[in-house]
Amino acid sequence: MSPLDADMLLRDGLVDLDNAEAVAVSETRNDDGAVVIDLKKTGSRGVVVVMNLPATPSAAGDALAAVIQSSDYVSTDFKTLANFPTLYALNRLLTIKATTAFVASDIGRTATGTTTADTGVIRWYDRALETVGGVGSLIVTSDAAGDLFDDVDEIITATSGSGVGTMNGEAAPATERLSFGNYAILVRTEKRYIRYSGVPDAGSNWGKALVGITNGWDYPLADH
Repeated sequence: MSPLDADMLLRDGLVDLDNAEAVAVSETRNDDGAVVIDLKKTGSRGVVVVMNLPATPSAAGDALAAVIQSSDYVSTDFKTLANFPTLYALNRLLTIKATTAFVASDIGRTATGTTTADTGVIRWYDRALETVGGVGSLIVTSDAAGDLFDDVDEIITATSGSGVGTMNGEAAPATERLSFGNYAILVRTEKRYIRYSGVPDAGSNWGKALVGITNGWDYPLADH
């Protein structure tokens, strides 16, 4: 992939990202390594902003809603230009076989293991689960660290929703999907200044997060 230029780092990745994060308000880097960049404008083609989160967040209920903001002024009047996918601590990947089809409104509902009583919020599901008999994955944010969904054949239900499925013979591993790792988004603006903004909700630490601007188009864009 194309390297990130040090002069184009909105956050330099030298300090951990936690809930003490301070948003940049000048062209001088703050103590969290964040800075406002004078981009002039992106042009119609836009630029790609890449975010790398190297550490696994571990605080139950924690989320990170990171955004890119732009303004005509270096320290004020910033408005959200583009959103990274919201990321969550304690995500698990459940592989199940649908016995009742899942529907779009099941996203955001509580997944419950009928044997373990483990619970968590459904963040995403494989479209194969919209068909009875389909085998696919659920991304579930566990409600607590002990909600492991580790019974290999229990029934999983979307509480107060539609979907029901049976675990497909394996425990649910932790997953970086919609949790940490690398994310890239395309941004376009006629505003002069650009910055990163994103503070974890609770006590998780996403590690030495790096956020940078690139013209490289070989970064896969985040799937919202």
